[in-house]
Amino acid sequence: MSAFKAVMKVVACTVLGAVFGVILFVFAGYPLLLAAAGGRDMNGGIAMGMVTGVAPLGLFIGGFAGFAIGLRWAVARPQDRRPFTARRKYTIAGVLAALVVGYFSLLFILQGPAGIKMSSEPDLEFEFRTAAALLAANPDFTPAAELYSEYQDRHIPLETELRIEGGEAILAGKLHVVKGRGYENFSLRALLTPEITVDGVFPLWPGAEVQPGYAEWDEVGYIHNPKTGEVELGYSQDVHFYRYRVMPHREQ
Repeated sequence: MSAFKAVMKVVACTVLGAVFGVILFVFAGYPLLLAAAGGRDMNGGIAMGMVTGVAPLGLFIGGFAGFAIGLRWAVARPQDRRPFTARRKYTIAGVLAALVVGYFSLLFILQGPAGIKMSSEPDLEFEFRTAAALLAANPDFTPAAELYSEYQDRHIPLETELRIEGGEAILAGKLHVVKGRGYENFSLRALLTPEITVDGVFPLWPGAEVQPGYAEWDEVGYIHNPKTGEVELGYSQDVHFYRYRVMPHREQ
């Protein structure tokens, strides 16, 4: 084999290995991470992490494996190459089958309980958490929650209850997600003080499917000041949080 052909084989194997590594790591890794996170990727954080973090890792590992295979293939002499016997075929098939079974077993373990389809019109129970001192500084203001549509300029008030746990105040409420009401065009937000209104990302659309049980506390998406009209991102602060859970609907 000429040196040029040997180099081209190594390059081809490296490129194919890198491409295959990206595909394998991203498309096989995303369902695992999504399942481990409770089936929620409402902000697309897991998907973005796959592209920015996991994909380069797959590119490197796949490319290195392809390079090693290509190099071995290019320098191997014909008399040194092992025949592709039936035993080797069965061994490779067995290893691949074990990997597939192991992958889906792990996916099943991480998946947890079956998801709840929003099209089944469940109850969305939500909680907003903030510092109790902020509410104590505004005793004449009653915290509340609402659905708000910026496009339609509509406000739909929601029943809530407020509880104090140590230095934290938690505003809790429940929403019955009904098909045909166009909730996907609304934001769910909490009016905490005259100067602080916060919102988060909630599964309000019938097509979504989420795992039962409370999600982890997450920073609110935006913090609004109704008096000045100013808006700031909530991801870099550690005062205002939200979480939710989806449960089968129960009539009162």
